[in-house]
Amino acid sequence: MSAAAPDVLMGADGDLPNFTRHASGMEVIAQRVRVRLGTHLGDWPLDTTVGVDWIKHLSQKPVDLPALAAVLSLEILAVPGVTGVQDLTWAQTGTSATISATVRTSLGESLQVVVVPQDRTGNPSIVVGGIVGHSSTVAP
Repeated sequence: MSAAAPDVLMGADGDLPNFTRHASGMEVIAQRVRVRLGTHLGDWPLDTTVGVDWIKHLSQKPVDLPALAAVLSLEILAVPGVTGVQDLTWAQTGTSATISATVRTSLGESLQVVVVPQDRTGNPSIVVGGIVGHSSTVAP
């Protein structure tokens, strides 16, 4: 599927809104990155290799941020329309951790991606170009 092919725009909560709006261009790529990172490994029945093994990574104490950042980078690169991941950084302050990156796209523009492996709900919080999404499964 082309990076600029239209897609249905989901709401900030990851669900379809009451009205249908189509997204294209950077909006589509941002949505696809957010969905890809928010998918747990094995959750998509058509391809159980898609997604992040959030439970494995978040059950490690402390979380291995370099390993998780590498996994997230590979997942981002698998999104149609993404041409590269640069400035991949991670930081830990006390019990709070953040992974961030700049994502280059085939449209010649970039997106900022910020992942907080465990937010106050215990879920990963994913912000892509201003679109916020939460993963749906709570890690132990």
